[in-house]
Amino acid sequence: MWRDNASERLAVCTIAAKNYMSFARVLCHSVAEKNPEIDVFLLLVDDAEGYIKPSNESFEVLTLADIAIPDCDQLAFQYGIVEFATAIKPYLLEHLLEQGVDRLLYLDPDIMVTSSLRPLFEQLNGAEFLVTPHTSIDYPDDGFIPDERLPMMHGVFNLGFFGLRSGKHAVDLLRWWQKKLLTKCVIDHKNGYFVDQKFMDLAFQFFPGFYIENHPGCNVAYWNLHAREISHEGSEWMCNGQPLVFYHFSSFRAQNPEILSPYCTRYQLADREDVQTLYLEYHGRLIAEDYETNHLWPYGYGFFRDGGAISSQLRELYFSARLAGRILEDPFASQLRMEDFLGLRDVLEQRSNSESMWKNFVKELIPPIIMKLLNKIRS
Repeated sequence: MWRDNASERLAVCTIAAKNYMSFARVLCHSVAEKNPEIDVFLLLVDDAEGYIKPSNESFEVLTLADIAIPDCDQLAFQYGIVEFATAIKPYLLEHLLEQGVDRLLYLDPDIMVTSSLRPLFEQLNGAEFLVTPHTSIDYPDDGFIPDERLPMMHGVFNLGFFGLRSGKHAVDLLRWWQKKLLTKCVIDHKNGYFVDQKFMDLAFQFFPGFYIENHPGCNVAYWNLHAREISHEGSEWMCNGQPLVFYHFSSFRAQNPEILSPYCTRYQLADREDVQTLYLEYHGRLIAEDYETNHLWPYGYGFFRDGGAISSQLRELYFSARLAGRILEDPFASQLRMEDFLGLRDVLEQRSNSESMWKNFVKELIPPIIMKLLNKIRS
């Protein structure tokens, strides 16, 4: 472990389900390559048995049982995989601070670290919190996306990166954030929500000690490539003439490596020769980490324990029930129990009865009508 000035413990953490294990491994290994003294943690929001042996990994794998998350099963049921993994982020951060980490960086699993993270940790000598904006340079008015709507809809800051220093302000922010995400970690642009990100626009005003990191080599991604130029000098990656610290491969899919992002029309990889080699390297690392196998692994919280798949409609109905104050102690027990709790069995039976009545009506009424029509045609 790295103790800066022989006193402080520094760490990096991320969160992933097992189908994102190749991404998480690439991130964690890249951190270790450039920063071998830093502790690296992965919170696995999934069941590992039969798929992953945590002791075989070169980084520490935490499970949900290791983290104090109130009503964890309720959250896992009401939210889909993206929302759930995002909603528990502040709980992981608080847990690691409680375990003695003094300065901590969170990185999304689809990031690759390409340089030393020491300058970011050094920023936390004076700052309490460290954030990066989606962009610090306005988008061109050319009709392509991304444009200014991205930070306006998704938040000023991209929370694929977040840094914090242990202390009272950190605890206050994390507990405030936890409460917000219990019921508001949703993608609802109409009402102003985008998972955890837009809350940080408020936290920036509510809590002291924020520092906005505008280094061009931090959190480079499709949303700020209009203001970034990547180069390779010797063995080092550079961005705008400065070290490329980490690149965020958001929405990249290894099965379609030629696509920079489905959310970007301004350019694709064919248009950006400067990033093609970087993406080629990242794709190769994903494949080497068995992407072709583990991206197909099932999400454990996607099924009831009796084997039935959990639909997004059931999640939404249960979420609504929770908001109304109704709670099912073990939501993952069985589909039948969940349908009973939501009152769906009666609805399904009524629908089944209605369909039977309609079929009988059609069966009794349609043949005479057809016979009358046939008789008219014949006459």
